[in-house]
Amino acid sequence: MSDAEKVQAEEYEPLWDNRTCSIYLGKSTRWLYIAVRTRPEEPGSIPHSRVGETPRFVPEDIREWVRVGCPPAATFAEWQRADKKKRTVQPRVQNTYCYPPNVVGAYKEKLS
Repeated sequence: MSDAEKVQAEEYEPLWDNRTCSIYLGKSTRWLYIAVRTRPEEPGSIPHSRVGETPRFVPEDIREWVRVGCPPAATFAEWQRADKKKRTVQPRVQNTYCYPPNVVGAYKEKLS
């Protein structure tokens, strides 16, 4: 299966427009327009992308944004970048050998 076929096979949720996002948030479209115009680093801003001149919202991002308490859009973006970085960095594996419990217990008794 080629990469193009894999992408077509996966189902993506379409971007939300203002009306859909405002319904999900339980806010008016006017409130949403104000949140979109607010600078990203200020409280009351909302994560969005622009398609042409119209703002669009990634449903997964909006759900996560609400779950973490609606922080400013810039703060939310920083958290997402940090989270993505944590997922891409593989943890270093240290000594994974475990001693059986009876050996550890005997060693502790010798120390006592």
